[in-house]
Amino acid sequence: MTVSIKIKGNNSGGGPIAARDNNITTYEVDGTPHESLYLRKLYELLKTEKDKGVVGCGTWSDESLEEYVTRDDVVIGLAGKLESGGISDQLESAERAKERYWKKLQKHQLSDTAQKVHVYLLSAIESKFHAVFTPKVDKMADHEKLHFVKIHVIDPIKNELGLNDLDFTDRDLDGMLYFLTGKCLLKWSK
Repeated sequence: MTVSIKIKGNNSGGGPIAARDNNITTYEVDGTPHESLYLRKLYELLKTEKDKGVVGCGTWSDESLEEYVTRDDVVIGLAGKLESGGISDQLESAERAKERYWKKLQKHQLSDTAQKVHVYLLSAIESKFHAVFTPKVDKMADHEKLHFVKIHVIDPIKNELGLNDLDFTDRDLDGMLYFLTGKCLLKWSK
């Protein structure tokens, strides 16, 4: 038995090319990006909080977020990490993006739900980076690294944002990437 996968909206022509014994099972897959159901729920909670005027306690109430925030920039920090990864030419832009993200994170400090969105995104970037980039970093030229991370880490997460009630931009996601790099959670070289 042969299995084929057909992506909806992909008009690649007719059916299979077979003279006889055409025993093919086809599964249709929707190829459009989908927002995270978890993020959608958090956005609903966020809207409820805004409508009711609810604010959090003003501290990092989410323990996972507190781990990200309170972790010191380790010895070599962002500049050292980018230099060791061969992408130090990105330092100025990376520092701006990281600072912009830090301000956005502080702006959302009063909302427990917004903090959960930040944790979700930070952990998704960290996880995807380690899963898809870290195993390939030694085989990659320095000039390819940033493009690879953008395509295989940042863009898929951007597609999960959905309605994006916290107005995250590409630069904010880049800022998260560099924020994690500065905290020595992401390494651009082995």
